[in-house]
Amino acid sequence: MNKHRLMSLVEHLKKGESEYFDEFYDLTKVSVYYTIKKIINDQSTIQDIMQDSYIKFINSLHKIESNYNPFSYLLIIARNTALDEKKKTNKIDYIDFAEEFDNQSPIGVNIATNHSYEMVTKFDAPLLDYCKENLTEEEYKILELTVILGYRRVEVAKILNEPKSTLNWKYNQILKKVKHFYKEVYNEKI
Repeated sequence: MNKHRLMSLVEHLKKGESEYFDEFYDLTKVSVYYTIKKIINDQSTIQDIMQDSYIKFINSLHKIESNYNPFSYLLIIARNTALDEKKKTNKIDYIDFAEEFDNQSPIGVNIATNHSYEMVTKFDAPLLDYCKENLTEEEYKILELTVILGYRRVEVAKILNEPKSTLNWKYNQILKKVKHFYKEVYNEKI
C-alpha cells in the first residue's frame, strides 16, 4: 500500500473532492475488513461497522495532520467502532489487544481525546482493579496503553507527547509498583 498515495487522497478529500473517495476505499477496504473481523464475526455487522468507520473517518478528516499516516488512523477508528459494537452486545469475554493489534500504529492519533476502552470481562481481575485505584491517572494510562492495549512504548511516548526516555523511566517505575501490588493483592510475602 502506498502511504504517499493515501496521504494525497486524504488531502483531496479534505478539500471536498469526493471523487477521490472510491480510490481511497479500494486501497483500504481489505485491511479495514480484517481489522473488524478480528473482533466481530457476523458478516452483516462487519459491513455496518465498515460503513460507520468510513463515515467517522470522513467526518474527522480535519483532525488528521498532513504528515501522519491516515491509514493507521482509519484502522484505529475501525477497531474502536468494532469494540463499541462488541460492548453493546455484551459479547466481549476477553481480547488480547497485544496480539490482535500489535502491528497497528497509533501514530497521529491522540488517544487522550478518545474515550478509553475498558475490557468487559467475565473473570475477576483484582490486580487490574487495584492498579486502577492505586496508580495516578497518568500511570494507569501508560499501563493501559502499553500492557492492555499493546502499544509499543515509543508509540505511547508520541501519543502522550513525552520524550521516549521519560516514558521508559515512568514505565519502569510503574512496573515496580505493579510488582508490589501483585504481592499485596495475592497475599504473597513482600
